[in-house]
Amino acid sequence: MPPQEETLIYYVQEHERSWGQETYANRPDLAAILGSKVVVFWQSTNAEESRWQITLHNTLDEIEDHLTKVFLRSSVGSKNRRVARIFVNGKRVIIAGVKIEFREVEA
Repeated sequence: MPPQEETLIYYVQEHERSWGQETYANRPDLAAILGSKVVVFWQSTNAEESRWQITLHNTLDEIEDHLTKVFLRSSVGSKNRRVARIFVNGKRVIIAGVKIEFREVEA
């Protein structure tokens, strides 16, 4: 078993403690977090904000799409936050690789 600090429950508890009764746009409730297939914790790029935010997703494809847009078009996506932790079915996952493919421009 991974150390407690790397479990979904640990991060959810920290999130709930740090936010308490405060909220942010689209903040999911506890039941939705625990019932979601994909849970992503986002860290603010603002050094004054240490609390992480959570988004819920059906598949990792949604996260891949977001990250691709951020990478390819810096004006798209959020520059205010970055992915801190990803959990799928309650288990932590990491980005294992990135592959960029090139092709000739069709005239």
